[in-house]
Amino acid sequence: MCDESPPRYFNIAPWFRKQYLEHGIKVEKQTSGQIAKILGRAQNLETLGLREHDALYDCSSILEGIKHFNGKDLFSNCSG
Repeated sequence: MCDESPPRYFNIAPWFRKQYLEHGIKVEKQTSGQIAKILGRAQNLETLGLREHDALYDCSSILEGIKHFNGKDLFSNCSG
């Protein structure tokens, strides 16, 4: 359950750069829609019927990356 703190908004790119570095994944540049492909999870997005740069596809790609790296630390104001 989340506490009553206001939501945190921040640039997630530095978090991804840190994850790539810690896991030995070389990435020079990327867009949000490329995250799933970089991590070998693009097949999880095929059923969307969308392409990279479509908003829903890009958001789903980010979510695949968060799941891949077990990004629980991104949601530290929630528990349970």
